[in-house]
Amino acid sequence: MIKQLGLVVLIVATACWPAHGDDEGRVTEIPAIAFRPVVVDAVEHFVLPRYALLAEKADAEVTALNDLCWQADNERLEAAREGFRALVLAWSGVEMFRFGPVRDGNRFERLFFWPDPRGRGLKQVQGLLASRDATATDPDSLRGKSVAVQGLVALEFVLFGTGSDVLADKDAADRSHRCGYGAAIAGAIAGTARELSDAWRGPTGYAALMLEAGEENPIYRSHGEVVQELVKSCREMVQMDQQLKLAFTIGETLQDAKPKLAPFWRSNMTIASIRANLASVVSLCGAEGLGAALPKDSDWQAGSLAFEIRNADSTLANVAEDGAPWEDLVTEPKNHDLLAYTRIPLGGAAELLEHGYPDALGLITGFNSLDGD
Repeated sequence: MIKQLGLVVLIVATACWPAHGDDEGRVTEIPAIAFRPVVVDAVEHFVLPRYALLAEKADAEVTALNDLCWQADNERLEAAREGFRALVLAWSGVEMFRFGPVRDGNRFERLFFWPDPRGRGLKQVQGLLASRDATATDPDSLRGKSVAVQGLVALEFVLFGTGSDVLADKDAADRSHRCGYGAAIAGAIAGTARELSDAWRGPTGYAALMLEAGEENPIYRSHGEVVQELVKSCREMVQMDQQLKLAFTIGETLQDAKPKLAPFWRSNMTIASIRANLASVVSLCGAEGLGAALPKDSDWQAGSLAFEIRNADSTLANVAEDGAPWEDLVTEPKNHDLLAYTRIPLGGAAELLEHGYPDALGLITGFNSLDGD
């Protein structure tokens, strides 16, 4: 489905070309760019802390779910739900990364099995709840099951989906299994999050590969290639928010809207998670991040990137201001128009990341890492 939407993003290629040709065949010199400082800053002050935060919020959710399972009441259920919302925001801060440790062992899908337009994952989750499968209440055995039943989308259904109110009712017959399954999901998420954080760190971690780019490096032969990987991640995230999370779910008209295909609609975290995605893009690729590597005659692009994303973000904040459920927002004419509008500034941001940044930095564009090419 992603391929059908035609997303095109950057591919890791090279550090910096000494020259390139313009449309008329003239050779234009590209200034030497110091890529390593922005790579060090991105890895040490963005990537590593955010994966650590994800592990921290996942551990906190394990505690909240275990507390709820020990004693059912509305206060503990709300604490588990709030913990889930915090976990979604932490995930949204690293969701842009589809390379490195998150690709090993299907960790990305274990954490976030989406999109799922046919609802296959939901059916599996509902099946585990209906069958009261005891193996679903153990984090280790759960991690051996389908990726669809052990991540954030599965936990959202347990906490917010049909029948979730039984979690606060100590006398409900279904409470024990549902809560045990939810706690196991939280444990599985925490295990995956810890693996990710650990895999990035240490002398043999993925961060070291990015920091120590060079001729002997098996993945990155230069820090320019690292920058290209990171810029690609920013663009992929903008494209995902623009074309899939928004355009695909709201449709061209009210009648075309499919709000329940959006991620985290049950917890009403759809807009909040998208805004967190976009904030991460500005932090990583804006003027204080990778944009600092742009040559002086092109550094205006970092400001333009922030402007376009701020425009989309303020519109999303306006739509979500009254706290109405996502599915109601999408089907209200004024809000539908505002949500549709956000695709314009997001398109501008994507254009900068596809052409503006690569051209200025001497990088090249290529295939989309989301479409399987």
